[in-house]
Amino acid sequence: MEGDFPFVVTAGWTRRVLWPLAALGFAAGAVFMPVLDLPLWAKFAGPAALALFAFFSARTAIRTWLERATFYADRIVTRRWFKEREIRRDQIIGLRSDYKGADVALLTREDEDDPFELSTFEVQDEDVWAWLEDIPNFDMRDAEAREDQFLSDARFGDTPRQRRATRKRLERISQWLFFASMTGAAWTVFFPAPYLWAIAASAAWPFAIVLLYLLNPERFSLSFSDDQPDFRQSIGACIGFAAAGLAIRAVTDFHFPEWPLLLAGCVPVAAAVTLLLRRLDGVLRTTPVVLALVFPLAYVYGLAAQADVLFVPPTNVQVFTIVSTGDKNTIFTLYATPDGGNGQVQAILVDPITQVSAHAKGKLCVCSGTGRLGLRFSFAVLCPPQHR
Repeated sequence: MEGDFPFVVTAGWTRRVLWPLAALGFAAGAVFMPVLDLPLWAKFAGPAALALFAFFSARTAIRTWLERATFYADRIVTRRWFKEREIRRDQIIGLRSDYKGADVALLTREDEDDPFELSTFEVQDEDVWAWLEDIPNFDMRDAEAREDQFLSDARFGDTPRQRRATRKRLERISQWLFFASMTGAAWTVFFPAPYLWAIAASAAWPFAIVLLYLLNPERFSLSFSDDQPDFRQSIGACIGFAAAGLAIRAVTDFHFPEWPLLLAGCVPVAAAVTLLLRRLDGVLRTTPVVLALVFPLAYVYGLAAQADVLFVPPTNVQVFTIVSTGDKNTIFTLYATPDGGNGQVQAILVDPITQVSAHAKGKLCVCSGTGRLGLRFSFAVLCPPQHR
């Protein structure tokens, strides 16, 4: 093949600078976050999350400095960390994107389970794509096969033109479902008013999506990604938006002293939901169980928290007078004193909507009780008129 060989591809200086800075930034946040005036759970959860981000950023930073690929006319030699690997051009039978952890995987006849990997910054180089130009692209081959399968299926129309129209209609439906899911999640998370309507909509939406799939299993898929082995439209992400909205609402609104017990009780239920979804749609079986469990667990936790609180009225309501919204390193805190008493100022965690709506000398009601599931709960809201 034509070209100047050999040529070496490495990460650009932008990546080499930004990834170490990101790692240092996350690490600094993990070190200094515990000294901030935060709730106890945030002092542990925040640094742990930042430390995890710092680890992966540092790992990527090291890769950008150490990894390189050298392209010859008849072979490629890569260095991954301190290990070199070589593949000859005549060994390559095709390539796939996002295959077994590789951004682009070069497959051989000998061992498709251990593909030759090209990383992100390598495949973005124009010379690299020129080197790969005449190598079979299995992703495009599969996409064409799915297209041919769809256009030959009489269930979607009598002629290829009608079938193309059916596909465009299904794409529009999935796009509208995706937009509706994002809108519903934003409604639930940022402005849940009326509250019960927002919660009910998020709770019912996954059932509607599953029902749509059951009525049209040949047209839709419960996959969370468009990267699937058939031509169906993926609508699983719609479930994810509703689940995330419910979980965020539960975490920001309610405080459960026994929250580990609640979470532990949700795990087996979420596992059962995950197995049911995988049984309904076989394409989900290609997703690792741990990843497939995330959204069902978020949904079950959010639903259980809401059920524990909303179906049982609080047995204790304590009224506070707001002193200030304060700015002690967290915006979701109101500072208040017991109403009618001489108690000390207390820092009370609230949800973002309550914090934004609050003002000095206003009344804050801290409601508590034992919920339907037998778990103690508390939450803070601006007091209704009868308590002002």
